[in-house]
This record gives sequence, structure tokens and C-alpha cells, in this order.
Amino acid sequence: MIGKKLENLKILKEHNFPVPAFITVLPGTDLQGLNIPWEVCAVRSCAAAEDGADKSFAGQFDTFLNVKREDVPGMIEKCFASMKKSNVTEYAKESGVTVTSDDFAVIVQKKPEMQLLHRN
Repeated sequence: MIGKKLENLKILKEHNFPVPAFITVLPGTDLQGLNIPWEVCAVRSCAAAEDGADKSFAGQFDTFLNVKREDVPGMIEKCFASMKKSNVTEYAKESGVTVTSDDFAVIVQKKPEMQLLHRN
């Protein structure tokens, strides 16, 4: 499994938490053939190096919110490209961590419907 973010989403979903639907996009996926079933999405990075026990890449990789369906493939490409950004490569070098496409995915997640939670 690639990254704690994906792992945690799956755990929450398995335990019936109201997690917005999502798909995982791996490197090499044909983005033109990708079927996005939602009108508006979040396009989120997911790397094995993120949220580690020793190092956190919080805020280093790109995330895009409120992305229209037709713009999702381009935002996926930008997420993948973010692993090569100077801030990422510098942080990885300082942290002694390697970031490769083998350890990187993109999560496309349906924009959640607004729900109000009530406390009793």
C-alpha cells in the first residue's frame, strides 16, 4: 500500500466512517481513459514517505481542491510532478528519504456533501 493517507482512508471506510468516495491513480495510468464519476473532486498526493513515523512531508506535495471533472487529469499530472519539485527534493535529501514513483500515488476523492454533525 502506498502511503498512510491511503491506508487511513481505507481503514476509516472499513469502519463505516463517512469517507467521501475515492479512487487511487498509480503512475503509468492512462489518464485520458480514466473515468471520474464525480463532478467536483479533490486531487491529493499520496506518498510512502508522507506521514512517516520519523519524517513528515506535510505540505510538500501538491494537493488540489474543488477540481472540475474535466480538469482532473491535468491536476493528477501536477500531483505526480510535485515529487520532483525543489522543496520536495531538498526536504527528502535533508531527511535521508528517497521519493520515487514506485512509492507515490494520487488519490482522487469526491467532494463531500456538507453534513452537520450534532453533539448531544
